[in-house]
Amino acid sequence: MSNSEARWVSLLSKCISLRGTKQVHSHIYQNGLDSDPLVLGKLLLHCAISISDALHYAQRLFQHFPYPDTFMYNTIIRGLAQSHTPLHCIHPFIQMLRRQPTLFPDSFSFAFALKGVANCGNFRAGIQLHSQALRYGYITHVFVGTTLISMYAECGSSDYARRVFEEMPEPNAVTWNALVTAAFRCGDVEGARDVFQRMPVRNLTSWNLLLAGYGRAGKLDLARQVFSKMPMKDDVSWSTMIIGFAHNGSFDEAFGFFRELLCVGIRPNEVSLTGVLSACAQAGAFEFGKILHCFIEKSGFLYIASVNNALIDTYSRCGNAAMARLVFQNMPVTRSIVSWSSMIAGLAMHGHGEEAIQLFHEMEEAGVRPDVLDPIPLNNTLLYFKHNSTREQIILPPFPYQPSKIQSPKECPVFNSSQKTSYAEQQKKMALACDPTKNHLQVFMYDLPPEFHFGLLNWKGSVNKTWPNVDNPKNIPPYAGGLNLQHSVEYWLTLDLLSSSIAEVFRPCTADRLVQFLLAREEWKRSGGKDHLVVAHHPNSMLAAKRKLGSAMFVLADFGRYPVELANIKKDIIAPYTHLIDTIPISESASYDERSTLLYFQGAIYRKAGGAIRQELYYLLKDEKDVHFAFGSIKRNGINAASQGMAVSKFCLNIAGDTPSSNRLFDAIVSHCVPVIISDEIELPFEDVLDYSEFGLFVHASDAVRKGYLLNFLHSIKPEKWTKMWERLKEITQHFEYQYPSQPRDAVNMIWEEVAHKISSVQLNLHRKNRYQRSQLLVQTG
Repeated sequence: MSNSEARWVSLLSKCISLRGTKQVHSHIYQNGLDSDPLVLGKLLLHCAISISDALHYAQRLFQHFPYPDTFMYNTIIRGLAQSHTPLHCIHPFIQMLRRQPTLFPDSFSFAFALKGVANCGNFRAGIQLHSQALRYGYITHVFVGTTLISMYAECGSSDYARRVFEEMPEPNAVTWNALVTAAFRCGDVEGARDVFQRMPVRNLTSWNLLLAGYGRAGKLDLARQVFSKMPMKDDVSWSTMIIGFAHNGSFDEAFGFFRELLCVGIRPNEVSLTGVLSACAQAGAFEFGKILHCFIEKSGFLYIASVNNALIDTYSRCGNAAMARLVFQNMPVTRSIVSWSSMIAGLAMHGHGEEAIQLFHEMEEAGVRPDVLDPIPLNNTLLYFKHNSTREQIILPPFPYQPSKIQSPKECPVFNSSQKTSYAEQQKKMALACDPTKNHLQVFMYDLPPEFHFGLLNWKGSVNKTWPNVDNPKNIPPYAGGLNLQHSVEYWLTLDLLSSSIAEVFRPCTADRLVQFLLAREEWKRSGGKDHLVVAHHPNSMLAAKRKLGSAMFVLADFGRYPVELANIKKDIIAPYTHLIDTIPISESASYDERSTLLYFQGAIYRKAGGAIRQELYYLLKDEKDVHFAFGSIKRNGINAASQGMAVSKFCLNIAGDTPSSNRLFDAIVSHCVPVIISDEIELPFEDVLDYSEFGLFVHASDAVRKGYLLNFLHSIKPEKWTKMWERLKEITQHFEYQYPSQPRDAVNMIWEEVAHKISSVQLNLHRKNRYQRSQLLVQTG
């Protein structure tokens, strides 16, 4: 390295912002070093890795360099793998392969690309990278092999991870540790313990990984046993135990381990402090939180941003917004987006909506930009204070959309961080558009009484047991200690009340009480429930209760289990199931000539009476050329096999008798595989907006079972016609994606648009019904 190169590389290392980096880059250009591979490589590395918001600049540099070397390719692959769009790292990897024989990937190329695939869980891309590693001879490389194990674990395939490990000639301690982690990632606790016991050499990291895995799996007794047997413990070991107990609701144990950590003379680290503060926040341990605050101040930990953020969250959740505000105002370090978000959430939680909105504007003035992947609760604050009307009522069981946000896409636009306007302008526009005096969709969610939350506290009840009246403190069952699960609201409501596989639920008295509670509400009586929305999407969800709430609007998967007077397209909404397979990126969607299979079906072949057509088609098509018609399920590798099969098929079969739970139609859509729907009568999501004939084919059941008809029909579809439907599929895929936060035109917004449309007709009927209300009342009283 020359003196000139060393000087510019040294200057780059001192830049902490994109603006400063651009200034150094301009001087590099003026000095004629912009084509120097060493200097440009360091500049590329600095932008892609060291600065959080400079990846786009690194990509532009990379594109303008005429002959990038392997290091530059690896740098851009690594940066993309760590970004919000990790699968995009495949594109430069493919470009590098195409530059052979002048350029070849090395072990780092594969490791970085595999990391990107792992970050997005794309099994199909992982398999392809695995085959390329085998081709180039890197499969025995310890670095690549270890990354392959981690990739398969993130994709949920412990079998593949184990096979990679077994084929490695000399796995080292890092590889063994990766296999332990892989087993835990895939939920195989016994498998992880077996791998740990087979380890030839166990280092401290191995023990800590076992502790962390047991903690995440909720096996706290096993974690405690392992901790007691550890030959050596470091601050990570103690932190892992504290985090494990805190996340599983064992707050007293978390506090106890923290005290013991101090007693043995180990200095707490950032993780242990944030872990025990998290326990304080969840347990409402305000006094212990104050003691920790004093300890943190005396020990000099206030210069760690995450510790300050945890303190803000703890005080907010413990009911003391003033202390949270004090910590926020006195932070000796730069406030991150998490700091601002925690404080805004705390203010909103305690009803200080105007102050929360003001703080948001201060955040914007400070130059802190909210991350779209970590949305702050300003929308909730705005909507809470600007929308206190109770025009529409809603019961919200677990459902894949964002219930905390009031949304009506046409009248009340969703907050969109991708717009180029400032956040303050967006919020102002949204507040104006959501003026409660305007006629738009407004939603009010019932706050259910405590008796319906007993499951959160792990209070058990027999089949027909009615919960005690908790108005009398003597009748309250003893607290079991901690919430049932981390996401216990969804867990309890789904499994105990809303999604039983039988007509009545496990505790029918609870469901009956819920119906009684609802029918007694003044809001229900006002319209007879016609302006209520019941989100009970699964066919079994609230099956018995639905019959008593038939006047309400339902969000359903189909109408197959209900009489027409209970559920029909005039008042209710058909919503799509979440697809099981990954959405194929548009850039990777195979064209007509790249899809080798004509027709694809993989699922249950012999079903109940509704699947008779399926069985007939099986015998007609199973031996036909270019047709894949086979049994399959979601177990083992079923989803991955279906993903790969649909991706290389021109048409995907959706047969009469399929239940929506098979998700086959929605999987076909996100695979850009033209669906062939065999049904004489089917209700489809969003059909008032979408014309399914533009991207799918419909065949009557009687025609489909005629010998030769279906294949002749498909062969008659010209490549140009298929391509037109394929292009349309790529356009409408977004409508079947449940996203958090929701995005314009995704499934969440589409459902709320449907609700808005239905509400108009509901209001029309209500107004017509009320025409003669006064005169009839006069007749009755006269």
